[in-house]
Parts: sequence; structure tokens; C-alpha cells
Amino acid sequence: MKLNKPENENYSALIVRIGEIYKLEGLNNLNGTMVLGNQVIINSDIQKGDIVIYLPLESSLSSEYLQQNNLHKDMKLNKNEISGYFESDGRVRCIKLKGNKSEGFIMPLSSLDYINTSIKNNLSVGDVFDKIDNHEICHKYDEVASIRTYENSNPNPNILKGHFNFHPDTPLLYRYIDKIKPDDFVSITRKMHGISGISGKLLHYEFKWYDKIIKLFFKNHLPKTCYKEICSSRKVIRDIKGNSIWALAHSKIKDSILDGVTLYYEIVGFTPEGKYIQNRYDYGCQPKNFEIYVYRITYSVAKGSYEIPFELVKIYCGLNNLKHVQELYNGKAKDLINENGDFNNLLEELKTKFLNSKDKMCKNNVPIEGIVIRKKVDNFEAYKLKSSEFLQYETKELDKKEPMSFFD
Repeated sequence: MKLNKPENENYSALIVRIGEIYKLEGLNNLNGTMVLGNQVIINSDIQKGDIVIYLPLESSLSSEYLQQNNLHKDMKLNKNEISGYFESDGRVRCIKLKGNKSEGFIMPLSSLDYINTSIKNNLSVGDVFDKIDNHEICHKYDEVASIRTYENSNPNPNILKGHFNFHPDTPLLYRYIDKIKPDDFVSITRKMHGISGISGKLLHYEFKWYDKIIKLFFKNHLPKTCYKEICSSRKVIRDIKGNSIWALAHSKIKDSILDGVTLYYEIVGFTPEGKYIQNRYDYGCQPKNFEIYVYRITYSVAKGSYEIPFELVKIYCGLNNLKHVQELYNGKAKDLINENGDFNNLLEELKTKFLNSKDKMCKNNVPIEGIVIRKKVDNFEAYKLKSSEFLQYETKELDKKEPMSFFD
């Protein structure tokens, strides 16, 4: 048996042991349990101590896994033509049944028997995977992009190595809550629901026709360098002269970018065509207008790229007429807990303090997306926590008979 290293641990399967089980109001044949700080609704035949597979929110189960376990809603797609729960995309959604939330999906180890019946005997609590023996189990759910890109991507191979980096996927806090220690200094910022952008003025090699000739005689020859602008989406370097949302955002802030600086930011509000960048999240913008909120800055010199502490991010933005994401807390992690509280309940404390509210930056009645908790260390180390209400709102899986009353 081979467990492939996951492409994205946030949205991979995890082997867990079932803890305390409790009854849920209005659900006779279903129970509740907590997995990594998330409530999950489980079948009544699952017992405390059982070892199972936890599939996180916003992962997508593979077509093969759905078919072999009769999980498709369309019974014709299933092995035994039995109707299941999932649409064809296999998306694990945040659902609400009779007022009870379920933030993930539990499956028995036997659900992998179609690959090899011995697999369940070789898995251990804590194993993380998205494939087994080249059989895909799950992957990150990807929506159809809401923003049209009007030009082709424009990679630039002349940037000095190590001077430009895409922003990594921020790990989910509930998987790494043990990384936050009581005496850690942390900063908590609002997570905004928009589209990611990157802008910078970075060193590029300025190749001339004669550089190739010189290199024939001097192997260590390097061409001259100069600072040039660059803009990017989350995963693709874009054409700064195009009319994509990223190019438009870059043109709006390029004069505020100093040589060597890279800004990482969220674009929120509306597209120039008047459509929401994200469903009903206006962030106080007028139609056809958007705002930019910086959440991270790096500074590059000849030897490489360095992380800027968030305290200096705020100062840089203030001096250069830029907006930054709202900071909700700055201090020791243990001070987030009430005087008589238990630090082991940090996850619940964070949810209570920061996530049970409407997003007050928006005119529309929408839930706050979440928070990002960033440790004050030399390298960038941050974790995200999304609100249950946001996940329910996004997946539109609230019970149709129940209004979105968590703002009332």
C-alpha cells in the first residue's frame, strides 16, 4: 500500500478516532461528534473509539470513490444503483439538519476495500492522504472562476530566482491548532472574501543580444538587472497591460510599490462590469468599483526575499495610501482565553470571539468569512479559520425552512 503525499493537506482525507458521541435534537437515527473542533453528524452505528476516515469541508470525493461506495445522488452512477448524498462534483458541503450543523463527512475504513481489502489494516490515526496506490480519494473542490481572464497568462522567466513567490495555501487552523502555544505572540486579522492578487517591483535580468556571446567565454557571467513591475493572480503571472481584474488592481496601486516590495492583497467588491467579485460581498463598494486590502508584504534584495512583520505592513500601508486587512487582535495567544478558561479550548474561543457575526464591512446581510491567525516569527506562518455560517452560506445548504437567523 502506498499513501501518496497529498497535493493539499487542507482538503485531504484524515484517519481519526471517534471521541465523545452525543444526541442531536430532532435527529433520531443520527448523532453528533467533534472532529478537530468541528461538529460532524454521524450514523448511529458509529461508536466511540471507532477509527474512521474524516473528509473535510470543501474537499471533493473522486468519481471512483463515489461510485464504489454508492454515494452519488444519481443511482445510475453508483456500483449498485443505490441513491446516495452527493452531486457529481463530490463536494463535501457544510449542511444543517434540523438546526444541527455538520462540518465534514465520515466514512468507514471499509470504504477503501474496493482498492484492496487489506488497506484498512495498514492505516493509522493521523494518516493524511488524497490517493492510495494511485487511486484518487479526494481533492480540493474548485469552483468555476467568477472572474473572466481576458488575456493569456504572461510568465516572466527573467525574474531573479527567489524574488517572487506565489502565496501558499493557508493551512486550516483546526488541523494545526497544536502549533499555537500559550506564549506565542500572534496577530489575528479579518479574512476577506474576494479574489487574491499580487503586485511587485522586482529585480529582473535585462538580457541583451551580446550576453549569450559573453557567456560562451565567461560561464559565470550574469546580465545587468533592473526593477520591473509584475502582477499576478493566486497561481498565474498576469499581463500588467491587460484588462483582467488583476491588471486593473495593479494599475490602481503600482505607484505605491517601492523597489523590491511585493504586496499580497485581496480584491473585493465589484468587477468593472458591475458583478460581485464574490456573491453579495460588497464591502461597502459602489457597483463597478472594487477595493484592495493588503494582508502581506515581502521585501527582496540580491540575496532573496524576506517577510515583513504585520506591524510594519500597517505602517507601510499608512505611508503609501494603501488599505490593509483589519487587525482584530495583537498579543499573546494565552490572553485570548478568559481568566478561568482552558487553552485547550482555543478553537472554540476564537469562534465565539470573532466568527459569530455579520460582516459589518458589507452593506448586504452576509456572514463574516473568517479570520487568519499569524504567528510573529521570522518566516510567514499563518492559519485560517472560517465561520460555519459562511460555509453554510457559500454552499447554500441551509435548511430551506430555516431563515438565516444568525444575524437577527
